[in-house]
This record gives sequence, structure tokens and C-alpha cells, in this order.
Amino acid sequence: MNPDDPDVRQPPVAARAHESAALEPLERLSARLAHDFNNVLQIIGGNLHLLNSAVAGNAAAERRLASAIEGVASGAVLTAGLQAFAGRQANAPELVVLSQELSKCEPRLRALLGPAIAVDLNVDPNAGAIRVDPARFHETLLALAANARDAMPEGGKFSIRVAPEGGMSMLTISDSGRGMSASERESAREPFYSNKPKATARGLGLSTVHGFVRQSRGHLEISSETGRGTSIRIAFPRADLQAAMGASATENAVSGHAPAMGAAAHAGMSAPSQARHTLSVLYVEDNLILQRSLLEFFEELGHRVVATINAEDALTALATREFDLLFTDISLPGMSGLDLAREAARRWPRMRLVLASGYGRQLEVRRVKEQIGEGVVFLPKPFDLAALNRVLSDIAAGGAR
Repeated sequence: MNPDDPDVRQPPVAARAHESAALEPLERLSARLAHDFNNVLQIIGGNLHLLNSAVAGNAAAERRLASAIEGVASGAVLTAGLQAFAGRQANAPELVVLSQELSKCEPRLRALLGPAIAVDLNVDPNAGAIRVDPARFHETLLALAANARDAMPEGGKFSIRVAPEGGMSMLTISDSGRGMSASERESAREPFYSNKPKATARGLGLSTVHGFVRQSRGHLEISSETGRGTSIRIAFPRADLQAAMGASATENAVSGHAPAMGAAAHAGMSAPSQARHTLSVLYVEDNLILQRSLLEFFEELGHRVVATINAEDALTALATREFDLLFTDISLPGMSGLDLAREAARRWPRMRLVLASGYGRQLEVRRVKEQIGEGVVFLPKPFDLAALNRVLSDIAAGGAR
């Protein structure tokens, strides 16, 4: 590749500003679509759960129910990809030493790329450390390696160079594959775009890399030309190397990060065990179809529920009677569920709080923990009703906040 070719490489600052401005509306749209579709998945998954006992013993119905459950799980994977592109995926950043992380990932990279592709890793000892989620950092490198492998079906060269560049640590991931045209480069980070054959295209690969990099306060540039390979430059803010060497263990212990539910757990349909005590629940959800579905579930478990569609009505209800639990969606018209929970925690500190959201976990969990405290329970939509029942059972049994 010729880096001086204007069709291949734009000035980095201008390119980043242009690309960020172009992608921001798409990021907002992706986050909103993921939120709304997660509500749809919650309705479908919840009703499938309630159908479990109704079809027991009917082999054909059970088979069809299982197929529908798989569809909900696939939908949850799709919305997770959209949230990743929008920078809203679960994230547990740590201070990591780049040379160590590349060494850990190297065996998996070589296995993924295969013997026909030469692998060259070169890490400047001054590259230092960065603050990222280590698991997602490895996933990013593997995703880029998989793209490079697909671009070099007859073999070639794959390289990763890491070096300091100002206040950033710059990773340059290059391959000698078929490259991309100008139009392909322009669309490469968009969700659902792929220049691979339809049978093998997944459509969310580079978009999730984009989301992770943005979420980690970095930036990404693509240089490529048809027939002359691709080079992806990812810059992360540099962190203090000495701090990184000693901080990881401590940070892991106090991060408070809860692992994301897997797709199977999102759609899990195992029958709930009965709660040990009846709860008085105030349930706030503005999606009436979803509200009806969960009301049926609460009633099936024997809990007493009052439902409202907004925070203002919920505060009125809280002022007139005592509740064991406030269960609210975060995204509400008018006053948000997060503001409602914060006010409820201040005025009724003994009441337990459960918050749900169809937006990405990481942003919401951090806000909830910072503003309300560690005792609040957060459920990302679409959540498994069996998981909700476990939360209710723990609260009913007097589980510690």
C-alpha cells in the first residue's frame, strides 16, 4: 500500500472527525433499536416462559417452543452486537500491560490464522499499558485476525505492531490480503455491513471493534486498497506502566462488575421455584404489553403488585402505602426510572430496588452503582424470568442489600 495515496489514507485528525460525525447518528439509532428490540424479546421470552407448563407432555408443542426460545436467544445476540457498536456493551476495564496481553493472545492468534499465514508481533517496550477490558481486547484482536484470514485464503502475512505515539499507545494490525475499495472502507464499521460472501458474512464484526475502541476512549483508522492489503490503526490512551503492574489484582476485586448473562440465560425457560414469601411490589413499566406479561408472572408467583406507567404515578403510590420492592424500568417518559429509584432510596431506604433496562449494561450499571449504591439489583433486558424469580426469592427471604 502507498500511504501517500489520498484514496488510501486521509489525514488522521480530519479522518477521525469526519468518521465520528458520520457514525454518531448511526450509533444513537443502533442503541435505540437495541433498546426497543430488547423490550420485544422480553415480551416474547416472558410469554414463552409462561407457556412452559401449558405444553408439558406435548412433544410437538415442546419442540416448537424450544425453537422459539432459540430465536429469542439469537435476537439477544443481535442486540448485544448493536449495543457493542454503540459503545454500550458490558465492560470491565483494567490496567493491562500491552506486551503481556499480546503474549497471552499470541497462541490463539496463530491457531486461528493457521500455518499458511505468517504472524509477526512486534511490541515496543515503551508502549506501556492501557486501560481496557482484557477479555474484549483479546476478542478485538481475534476478530481482526479472523477478518485478515478471510482476506488471505491462499496465505499471506499478518502483523501487529505496538508503539507509543504521543500520549497514546498505537496498535497497527496489518494483513497482505485483498484489501478494500474506497466505498468498502467507508462502510466497514457500519452494523450489518460485510464485503464477505453472504454465506459467511456475520455483519457485526468491525462494528463491534469500533464500539469497543470508542468505549475505551480510543480511536480507529482504516487504511486499505484493493489488492494491496489492509492496515487498521487503533490508538488507546496510555496509562502508567508501574501502576498497571500492581493494580490489576486490586481492581478485579473491587470493580463490582457483574458478568453479562449469556444468550441461553437471556432466553432461559426453566420453571421458577416458588418464592418463599409474598412481596408487595410496585412495578413501573411504560410498555403496556410487557407490563401485562410480567404482571401475570408476578401473580403466578403469588406476589401482590401495583403497576404504573410512569415515575410520577409511582411516587404517588409510594406515598399512600408501603411496598417491599420497587421494580422499575430505567427508560420512562418524563422522570426516569433511575431518578425514581434515587428518590425512593432517599425517602424509603428500607424498600428494595430492582432496575431493568433494554440499553447496554455497562453504562446503566455504573450509573446505578454510583448514584444509588451497591445494594440495587440491575436486570438487563431481555432477562430470564427464572433469574427474576431468584431475585424475588432472595428479597422475600430477607437477602442482604
